[in-house]
Amino acid sequence: MNLRVLQCYEPTIRSIEAVAASSVVYAINGEAGGWIKADPQIEGTLFLCEQEPLKIEEFVLPRACVFVLNRKGLMNVVVDLARVCKAEVLGGLITLGIENEETMSKGPDGTNGASGQQVLGLWIHGNGTTGSGSGMSGPLFDPDVVVRRWQAVQVAMVNTLGSSQLLDTMGFLDTAATMAKVKLTGLGLNPDGIATTAVGPQPNVKELMAMVLGQTSGRGLGQEGL
Repeated sequence: MNLRVLQCYEPTIRSIEAVAASSVVYAINGEAGGWIKADPQIEGTLFLCEQEPLKIEEFVLPRACVFVLNRKGLMNVVVDLARVCKAEVLGGLITLGIENEETMSKGPDGTNGASGQQVLGLWIHGNGTTGSGSGMSGPLFDPDVVVRRWQAVQVAMVNTLGSSQLLDTMGFLDTAATMAKVKLTGLGLNPDGIATTAVGPQPNVKELMAMVLGQTSGRGLGQEGL
């Protein structure tokens, strides 16, 4: 049931690897150093999903995403782990470093510079945090599973494309994603998902970060009583 619902929003999802019953979306305010909750609030079940691999000729790249199915509104969050530059777990908080393609640059060591990085926070909370598979029961959700999946994607990009840096891989990711949509259209399927078409376009992660960081309201994590 959950898998079919997610596929209505993102048709490339082919399996659910882990589930957390409740999560809340935050963004870090780099200037103030605090966390800002999205307003309107984005809160709901978090799914770690395997997606159809990206393909261009002989290049095949495994793909995975984090999907927060919002129960507070129509705005969901989908994060392509191939576009995450850093993933960490701090207590119950999953932090995902998101590159801003417009401002990112390579540092002296050849890695992406910090100037283009924004940080998305996913706070896993509540006693109802549950486990893996497509259902809502099972062992307790381990936030580190997201980090391990991200690391696997990083290794796959290095093995397939020779780099995991977004400056190097962005062209492939964009082209392959476009080709995947064309393929779905050719099969008579809606490449954006029937639910997405019904509720309207969803903001990408960069747009979501800009929206949250630009708002004037939203309580920080310190005010959540963690």
